Amino acid sequence: MKLVIIESSAKKQKLTKLLSDLYGAGVYKVLASLGHIRDLPAKELGVDVQNGFQPKYTIVKGKSKTIKLLSKQVSKADELYLASDPDREGESIAWHLIQVTRPQIPTFRVTFNEITQSAVKKAFDNPRQLNMDLVAAQEARRILDRLVGYKVSPALWRGLDASGLSAGRVQSVALGLVVERQSAIDTFVQREYWSIIGTFAVPTGQFDAKLVMWSGKPWTTETYCSHQDAHIAISSLSDLVFKIQKLEHKQRRRKAPIPFITSTLQQAASSHLRISPDKTMSIAQTLYVQGLITYMRSDSPAVSVEAADAAETFIRDTYGDLYLPEVRRQFKAKVGAQEAHECIRPTNVTLDELSSDHDDYSSRLYQLIWQRFIASQMADAHYDQTTIVVAGSKAVFMARNATLEFDGFLKIYLYGDDLKEEHQARPTDEDQDIVFPVLAENQICRAEAFEPKQHFTRPPATYSEASLVKALETLGIGRPSTYSLMVSTIRQRKYVVLKNRRLAPTMLGEQVSRFLDQHFALVVNYDFTKMMEDALDKISMGELNTRKFLTTFWNKFYPLVEPWQHAPPNQRSEPKLIGELCPVCGKGQIEIKRSRKGRFLGCNRYPACKYSRDMQTPAPVLVGRVCPDCGSQLCVRSKRDSADKFIGCTHYPTCKHTENSQPDVAGD
Repeated sequence: MKLVIIESSAKKQKLTKLLSDLYGAGVYKVLASLGHIRDLPAKELGVDVQNGFQPKYTIVKGKSKTIKLLSKQVSKADELYLASDPDREGESIAWHLIQVTRPQIPTFRVTFNEITQSAVKKAFDNPRQLNMDLVAAQEARRILDRLVGYKVSPALWRGLDASGLSAGRVQSVALGLVVERQSAIDTFVQREYWSIIGTFAVPTGQFDAKLVMWSGKPWTTETYCSHQDAHIAISSLSDLVFKIQKLEHKQRRRKAPIPFITSTLQQAASSHLRISPDKTMSIAQTLYVQGLITYMRSDSPAVSVEAADAAETFIRDTYGDLYLPEVRRQFKAKVGAQEAHECIRPTNVTLDELSSDHDDYSSRLYQLIWQRFIASQMADAHYDQTTIVVAGSKAVFMARNATLEFDGFLKIYLYGDDLKEEHQARPTDEDQDIVFPVLAENQICRAEAFEPKQHFTRPPATYSEASLVKALETLGIGRPSTYSLMVSTIRQRKYVVLKNRRLAPTMLGEQVSRFLDQHFALVVNYDFTKMMEDALDKISMGELNTRKFLTTFWNKFYPLVEPWQHAPPNQRSEPKLIGELCPVCGKGQIEIKRSRKGRFLGCNRYPACKYSRDMQTPAPVLVGRVCPDCGSQLCVRSKRDSADKFIGCTHYPTCKHTENSQPDVAGD
C-alpha cells in the first residue's frame, strides 16, 4: 500500500478517486494532516537565540491523535508520498510530517498546481525529494516573525500602558501605510486651480478642445490658480486666429489583461465583486480543492502549454480566429517571484460558470477568474483614435476621441482597472465616442467661446483593502500567502476599521504605529522589510544561509528591544484611581484600565476581583447588604426595556441573585 498525506481533508475524496482511476483501486491510500502538526510553542519564545536560533517545535494543540493515526499508517505502508500544498509552507509541513512519523520506507514529495487527472498523474509519475531550501526559508520566516512578535509586543504593553497589544513584522508595516496615508489626508491643504475649454468652429461643425500649452509650457494645476488668472488668459485670446496645427488618425490597441496572480485576484475581487481579500482566499481555496481552479497562492502569471492550447481551441470554436492574437502571449513572473507556479486559472476552460450547487460568492469569483484567463488569451481591442491640436498665439488646445473598431478580449471581460471601486470600467479616452466634424491640417477655425472651469486639488485617497494589497506588493512586502492575512490581522486587532469599504486607522492603531516608528523604525521600515523578504527568497534558492541571515537581523534588532526587555516594572504609569470602592469585593478601588479595545473601569485587585464596567456606565447604587449567594454587594438594578427597579447582585451575570422587593431608590 502506498500512503499519501495531504493537508486538507476536503481534497481526500477527489484525490482518492483520481488516483484510483489512474493506478487502480486500493493502490494509494489518502490521509490528511489537517494543516500544521508542529509549530513554535504558543506561550513562549521557542527560539534558542544563543544556540544558533534553534527552534523548539511542539505538537499543535489537538493534533496528537492525528499524528498517532498517521504514524500507524506510515508503519504499514510500502511507500510514503507527501502531497501538502505546493509552496514553502506546504514543503515545511511535509518536513514536519517526516520528523514526527519517522518513516522507514521510501519517501517522496509530490506537488500539483491543480487537482486534475493530468496534473496528478504528472506529479506521481515524477516524484521528487524534499526541497530543504524551501523548508529553511519557511523556518527562517517563522523564526523571524516570532522574534519580532515576542520581543516588540511587551515593549508595546509598557510603552502604551496597555496589555494585550501585539506587533507583527509585516502587519505593522501594513498598519504604517494606512496611518501614513491618513496623516497625509489630515494635513492636506486644498488648492484651487482652473482649466480652459475652447469651442472652435469650422464650416462642417464645431468641436471642443482643452488648453494643454500656455506660453510654450504645458498646462498644469499651477498655471491658473484663480478665476482672475483664467479670465485674463481668456481675454488675451480674443480676436486671435486659430488653425488646426495637427490632425492625426491612428490605430490604438488596448492590451488584453494579464492572468490573475494572488495579489491581482484579491484586488479585482475587492473592487469588482466587493469581496474582502481574506474571504477571496477562502473561496479560492474551496474552488482549488474542488478541482475547479489552479493553486490560489501564486506570484507568477505563467500559463502552461496545455492550458494555452485548450484556451486557444475554446476561443476559436466559440468566437472565431479573429479573436485569437497573432502570436500566443508569454507571461513571465516579476523578478523575485517566490514559486514556479502557474497563474490562477480555471482547470476546464469550457466551464464558464458553476452549477447552482455553488453559492453566489463562489460562482461570481469563479466567473471572474474564468473571464480573466480567457481574456488574457484573446486578441487586443482595437480603437480608431483621432487627435486634434489647435494653436493660436501662445495657446495650444487639444481634443481626442476613440472609436472602438474591434472588441477583442472586451467580448467577455468588461472590467477596468482592478483598483476601481465600480463593478464595470469607468469611461476612459478609449470609451469616449465623440464625433468630430470633417477637418484638415492648417485649416483656419474660429474661436466661438472659451469657458473657464474651476477645480480643486484632492487629497490622496484612503486605502481600500485592494489598494493596500497593491501597495504592499509594489513595495515588495509580504508574499502571496501573507497579503490577505496582513489586512485581516490589523482589522481584527482593531488597529484599523473598514468604513464605506475604505480603511481608516483607529486611535489605538495610530498610537501603536507612532510608537513603532519612534522606537522600532527598523522593523517598520519599508526598505528593510523588503530586504528581509528578498533574503528569504535567497534562502529558498540556496543562496543564503539561514543562521547567517538571522544573526545579521538579530544584531540590528536586539539593541532596539534590549532597553525594554530590562525596564523595571514600575516604568508603567501609576494607577488612576477614581475614588470609588469596588461594589463587588468591597475591598479594592476602582481604577481606569486599558485594553486593546480602549479604556474601561475595573477593580485594582484583579485578578482576585474581576469586576469591570464601561467608562460611560455609572456606579451601581448599593443597598448596604451583601448577596446571600456569593457575598458580593447588592445594588439597585433596572429591568430590561423597563423603568422598573429591583434589587440584584453586583456580580451579575456570574451571580444572578435577585429580590422581588421594590427598592426605595431615593432612600438608598
